[in-house]
Amino acid sequence: MLWAGIAALVVVMAAVAGWALLANGSPSSKDQDRLAREWLARNKEDLMQSACIRNFPYATNPVNVDPWNTNTRVWLEALVAGGVYESRGTNTSGSLVFAHGPNAQRHIQNGRLCLADNLEVSDVTLQPQDGGDDRLARLLVGFAWTGVPEFAKAGRVAQELGNKLSPRSEMLVLVRNDGDWAEAAPADLLALAGKSREGAAASSATTGSGFDMGRWLSGLFAFGSGPAQTAEAFYQALEQGKIKDALALIHPAQRSPEVDEKMQLMMTTARMKAAGDSTAFPTNAVVVQEDDTSALVRMELDRADGRMKTEQRIRLLKHEGRWYVSLQ
Repeated sequence: MLWAGIAALVVVMAAVAGWALLANGSPSSKDQDRLAREWLARNKEDLMQSACIRNFPYATNPVNVDPWNTNTRVWLEALVAGGVYESRGTNTSGSLVFAHGPNAQRHIQNGRLCLADNLEVSDVTLQPQDGGDDRLARLLVGFAWTGVPEFAKAGRVAQELGNKLSPRSEMLVLVRNDGDWAEAAPADLLALAGKSREGAAASSATTGSGFDMGRWLSGLFAFGSGPAQTAEAFYQALEQGKIKDALALIHPAQRSPEVDEKMQLMMTTARMKAAGDSTAFPTNAVVVQEDDTSALVRMELDRADGRMKTEQRIRLLKHEGRWYVSLQ
């Protein structure tokens, strides 16, 4: 319970009062739709990257494939079925020849194979408020890819895509300023946290309790974070050199000041050694196994030049309702 030490009846009354306050001041349906679409517009370019894969030199046209290279031949034949490539028989050396087909311009973009035309908001859901400042709200935004061709929905292409084109959702934190709702910026949250600490100190002096804005905000951002999202965030933090962000995603039981210092040194050294190499970045996270306390996630990593695709497996453990990377 957020309000410790208060009689049960008072807790119930406070909860009802808090709900009524939020109901009267929560974002309207029009606001929710507007904020969801604004968020998608700002992030669409980055999100659309998930609809693209770099497992082949798609910019090369035509391409020659040795007859014994079964994997490449099967892959290109699947794309022939979708009109991305055309089979041109064999050349004088006996290699199979494939050239861009009628749908190549639509699906081959900047050397990548892209298999969706657009992103659209599919649903918006205002989340229940569990106490806290009535100037804040949570909005779960669902979004989905459109224009996915039929040949990408089954068979070899769908297998390669995995869950890349599955519907997704994002939790937004909203803040109300002067009656208008907007997506909360870090400055908004810091300002509210400061005001909350002042109010909490006064409340604790009289009731023995106070609302912990820091814990509440942590819960906001942790909501809906699954093992795949946590693993992807961990790898992205490493790839971007955000060592402290990566450390924050490691299971608390496996951390200490000494361990953090050693890990930070190792991560920094690893990035320095890789400075002359092509950056490897996460493109897909697939949950291989999951139960109530642990999960195994397969991360697909691509190099920026598109010449290599690797996979790594990472184990995660759940702690106090949140997923963390396990190093053991």
